[in-house]
Amino acid sequence: MIYDVLIIGAGPAGITSAIELKKLGYNVAILEGYMPGGKVNIAPRVDNYPGYTKISGPDLAFEFFKKMNEAHVEMISTKVNKLTKGDNFKLETPRGIYEAKAVILASGTDEKKLGLPNEKELLGHGLSYCAICDGHFFKGETATVIAEDRYAINEAIYLASLCKEVIVVTSRDTLKGTTRSSDELKTFSNVKYVYNHKVKELRGNPLSSIILDDGNELESRAIFPLLGYIPNTQYLDKSLLDADGFVKVNRDYETNVPGLYAIGDIISRELKQIYLAVIDANKVVERVKDYLK
Repeated sequence: MIYDVLIIGAGPAGITSAIELKKLGYNVAILEGYMPGGKVNIAPRVDNYPGYTKISGPDLAFEFFKKMNEAHVEMISTKVNKLTKGDNFKLETPRGIYEAKAVILASGTDEKKLGLPNEKELLGHGLSYCAICDGHFFKGETATVIAEDRYAINEAIYLASLCKEVIVVTSRDTLKGTTRSSDELKTFSNVKYVYNHKVKELRGNPLSSIILDDGNELESRAIFPLLGYIPNTQYLDKSLLDADGFVKVNRDYETNVPGLYAIGDIISRELKQIYLAVIDANKVVERVKDYLK
């Protein structure tokens, strides 16, 4: 069987696009090697998704899954090893080869981790990988940003507007990012900089302090390891990717291969938010519809 559209990834972007395409009468399926909802499943709380004042990540993921089932969208539980295009797209998986006229890439990213022993246990208990998502929980407290990614400065700026003190730790001698963002961060008197050091230990549960690689202990109620993202694009040809491994698209979410689209966190953007992924999904449906005509 040849599907009209196959979607790789059952996160908010993938599920939303599948539901909308199904409503239009297309034969569509999602391929997902993990679980429906994607990284939403590991978010302790979500306070910034429209329609919910406060909801846990797993509960929100289940809401997406429930809507997918109500729309009778088929989900194939398998990862994709390789994607190629001939007359149609071919998706090679451990369960066999699936074919489609069009494909939407929505396989998202993984955050780079610190690799510390108690990092997983502290998630939601003082540790978060998104300051803009969770920074408001630490209003008036001391928070630490590990700034190794170019987007970290903007998240530190956001925290500086909320927190009593923000400690910016980097292993570099300068911050990675634009001069404009760096200059804006310097306007905050409550920001402390620690250059040429790494965080080696996290103490307390919930988090109470951090230990640097020189043994210095700093009080901190929150830590945001902003080390960058690892796009889940291993199954794609490198010609589709930018220097950081994200899928290159134009303003209509089109790649350089006709009929192949990418949405959500797998494309390069400064903010990685659930509602933005859903917006992508709704917009890309129109482009896919035009292509299939």
